[in-house]
Amino acid sequence: MHNRDYRDIAGGALILVVGLIAAYMAFSGMKIGDLRRIGPGMFPAITGILLALLGIAILVPALSRSGARVRVQLRPILAVSAAIVLFCLTIETMGIVPAVVLLTVVSALADSRSRPLTTALNAAALALIATVIFKFGFSLSVPILSLPW
Repeated sequence: MHNRDYRDIAGGALILVVGLIAAYMAFSGMKIGDLRRIGPGMFPAITGILLALLGIAILVPALSRSGARVRVQLRPILAVSAAIVLFCLTIETMGIVPAVVLLTVVSALADSRSRPLTTALNAAALALIATVIFKFGFSLSVPILSLPW
């Protein structure tokens, strides 16, 4: 055991930084408005502030309690990062279904215990849900399936 909870310190600091960045971007680049006439930056600003406060609430108590040392695992970080990049690169050119399937399959590589059948079922379900929500629910102009060949 160590004299600090490094896992919560790292998690709280990450949430705090993300919240501060979101609030800064909302305040510096968007109109906030007021409570009677909310501007497009109000929600990101409030969300950023709440995230920063949550990060502080996690970080401060962790400084005075003991916990196990954090072990950084590179495989999940790389798999999830690659999945997000692939999704961004394929959503407009291939469509929402292939992009979500790629996102799910590459994200599943983060866990060594993931099984092909479970991954395939998750990919199919998430592609269907994403299509229904974003294409039909929000009427976004994202193609459902647009293979380049």
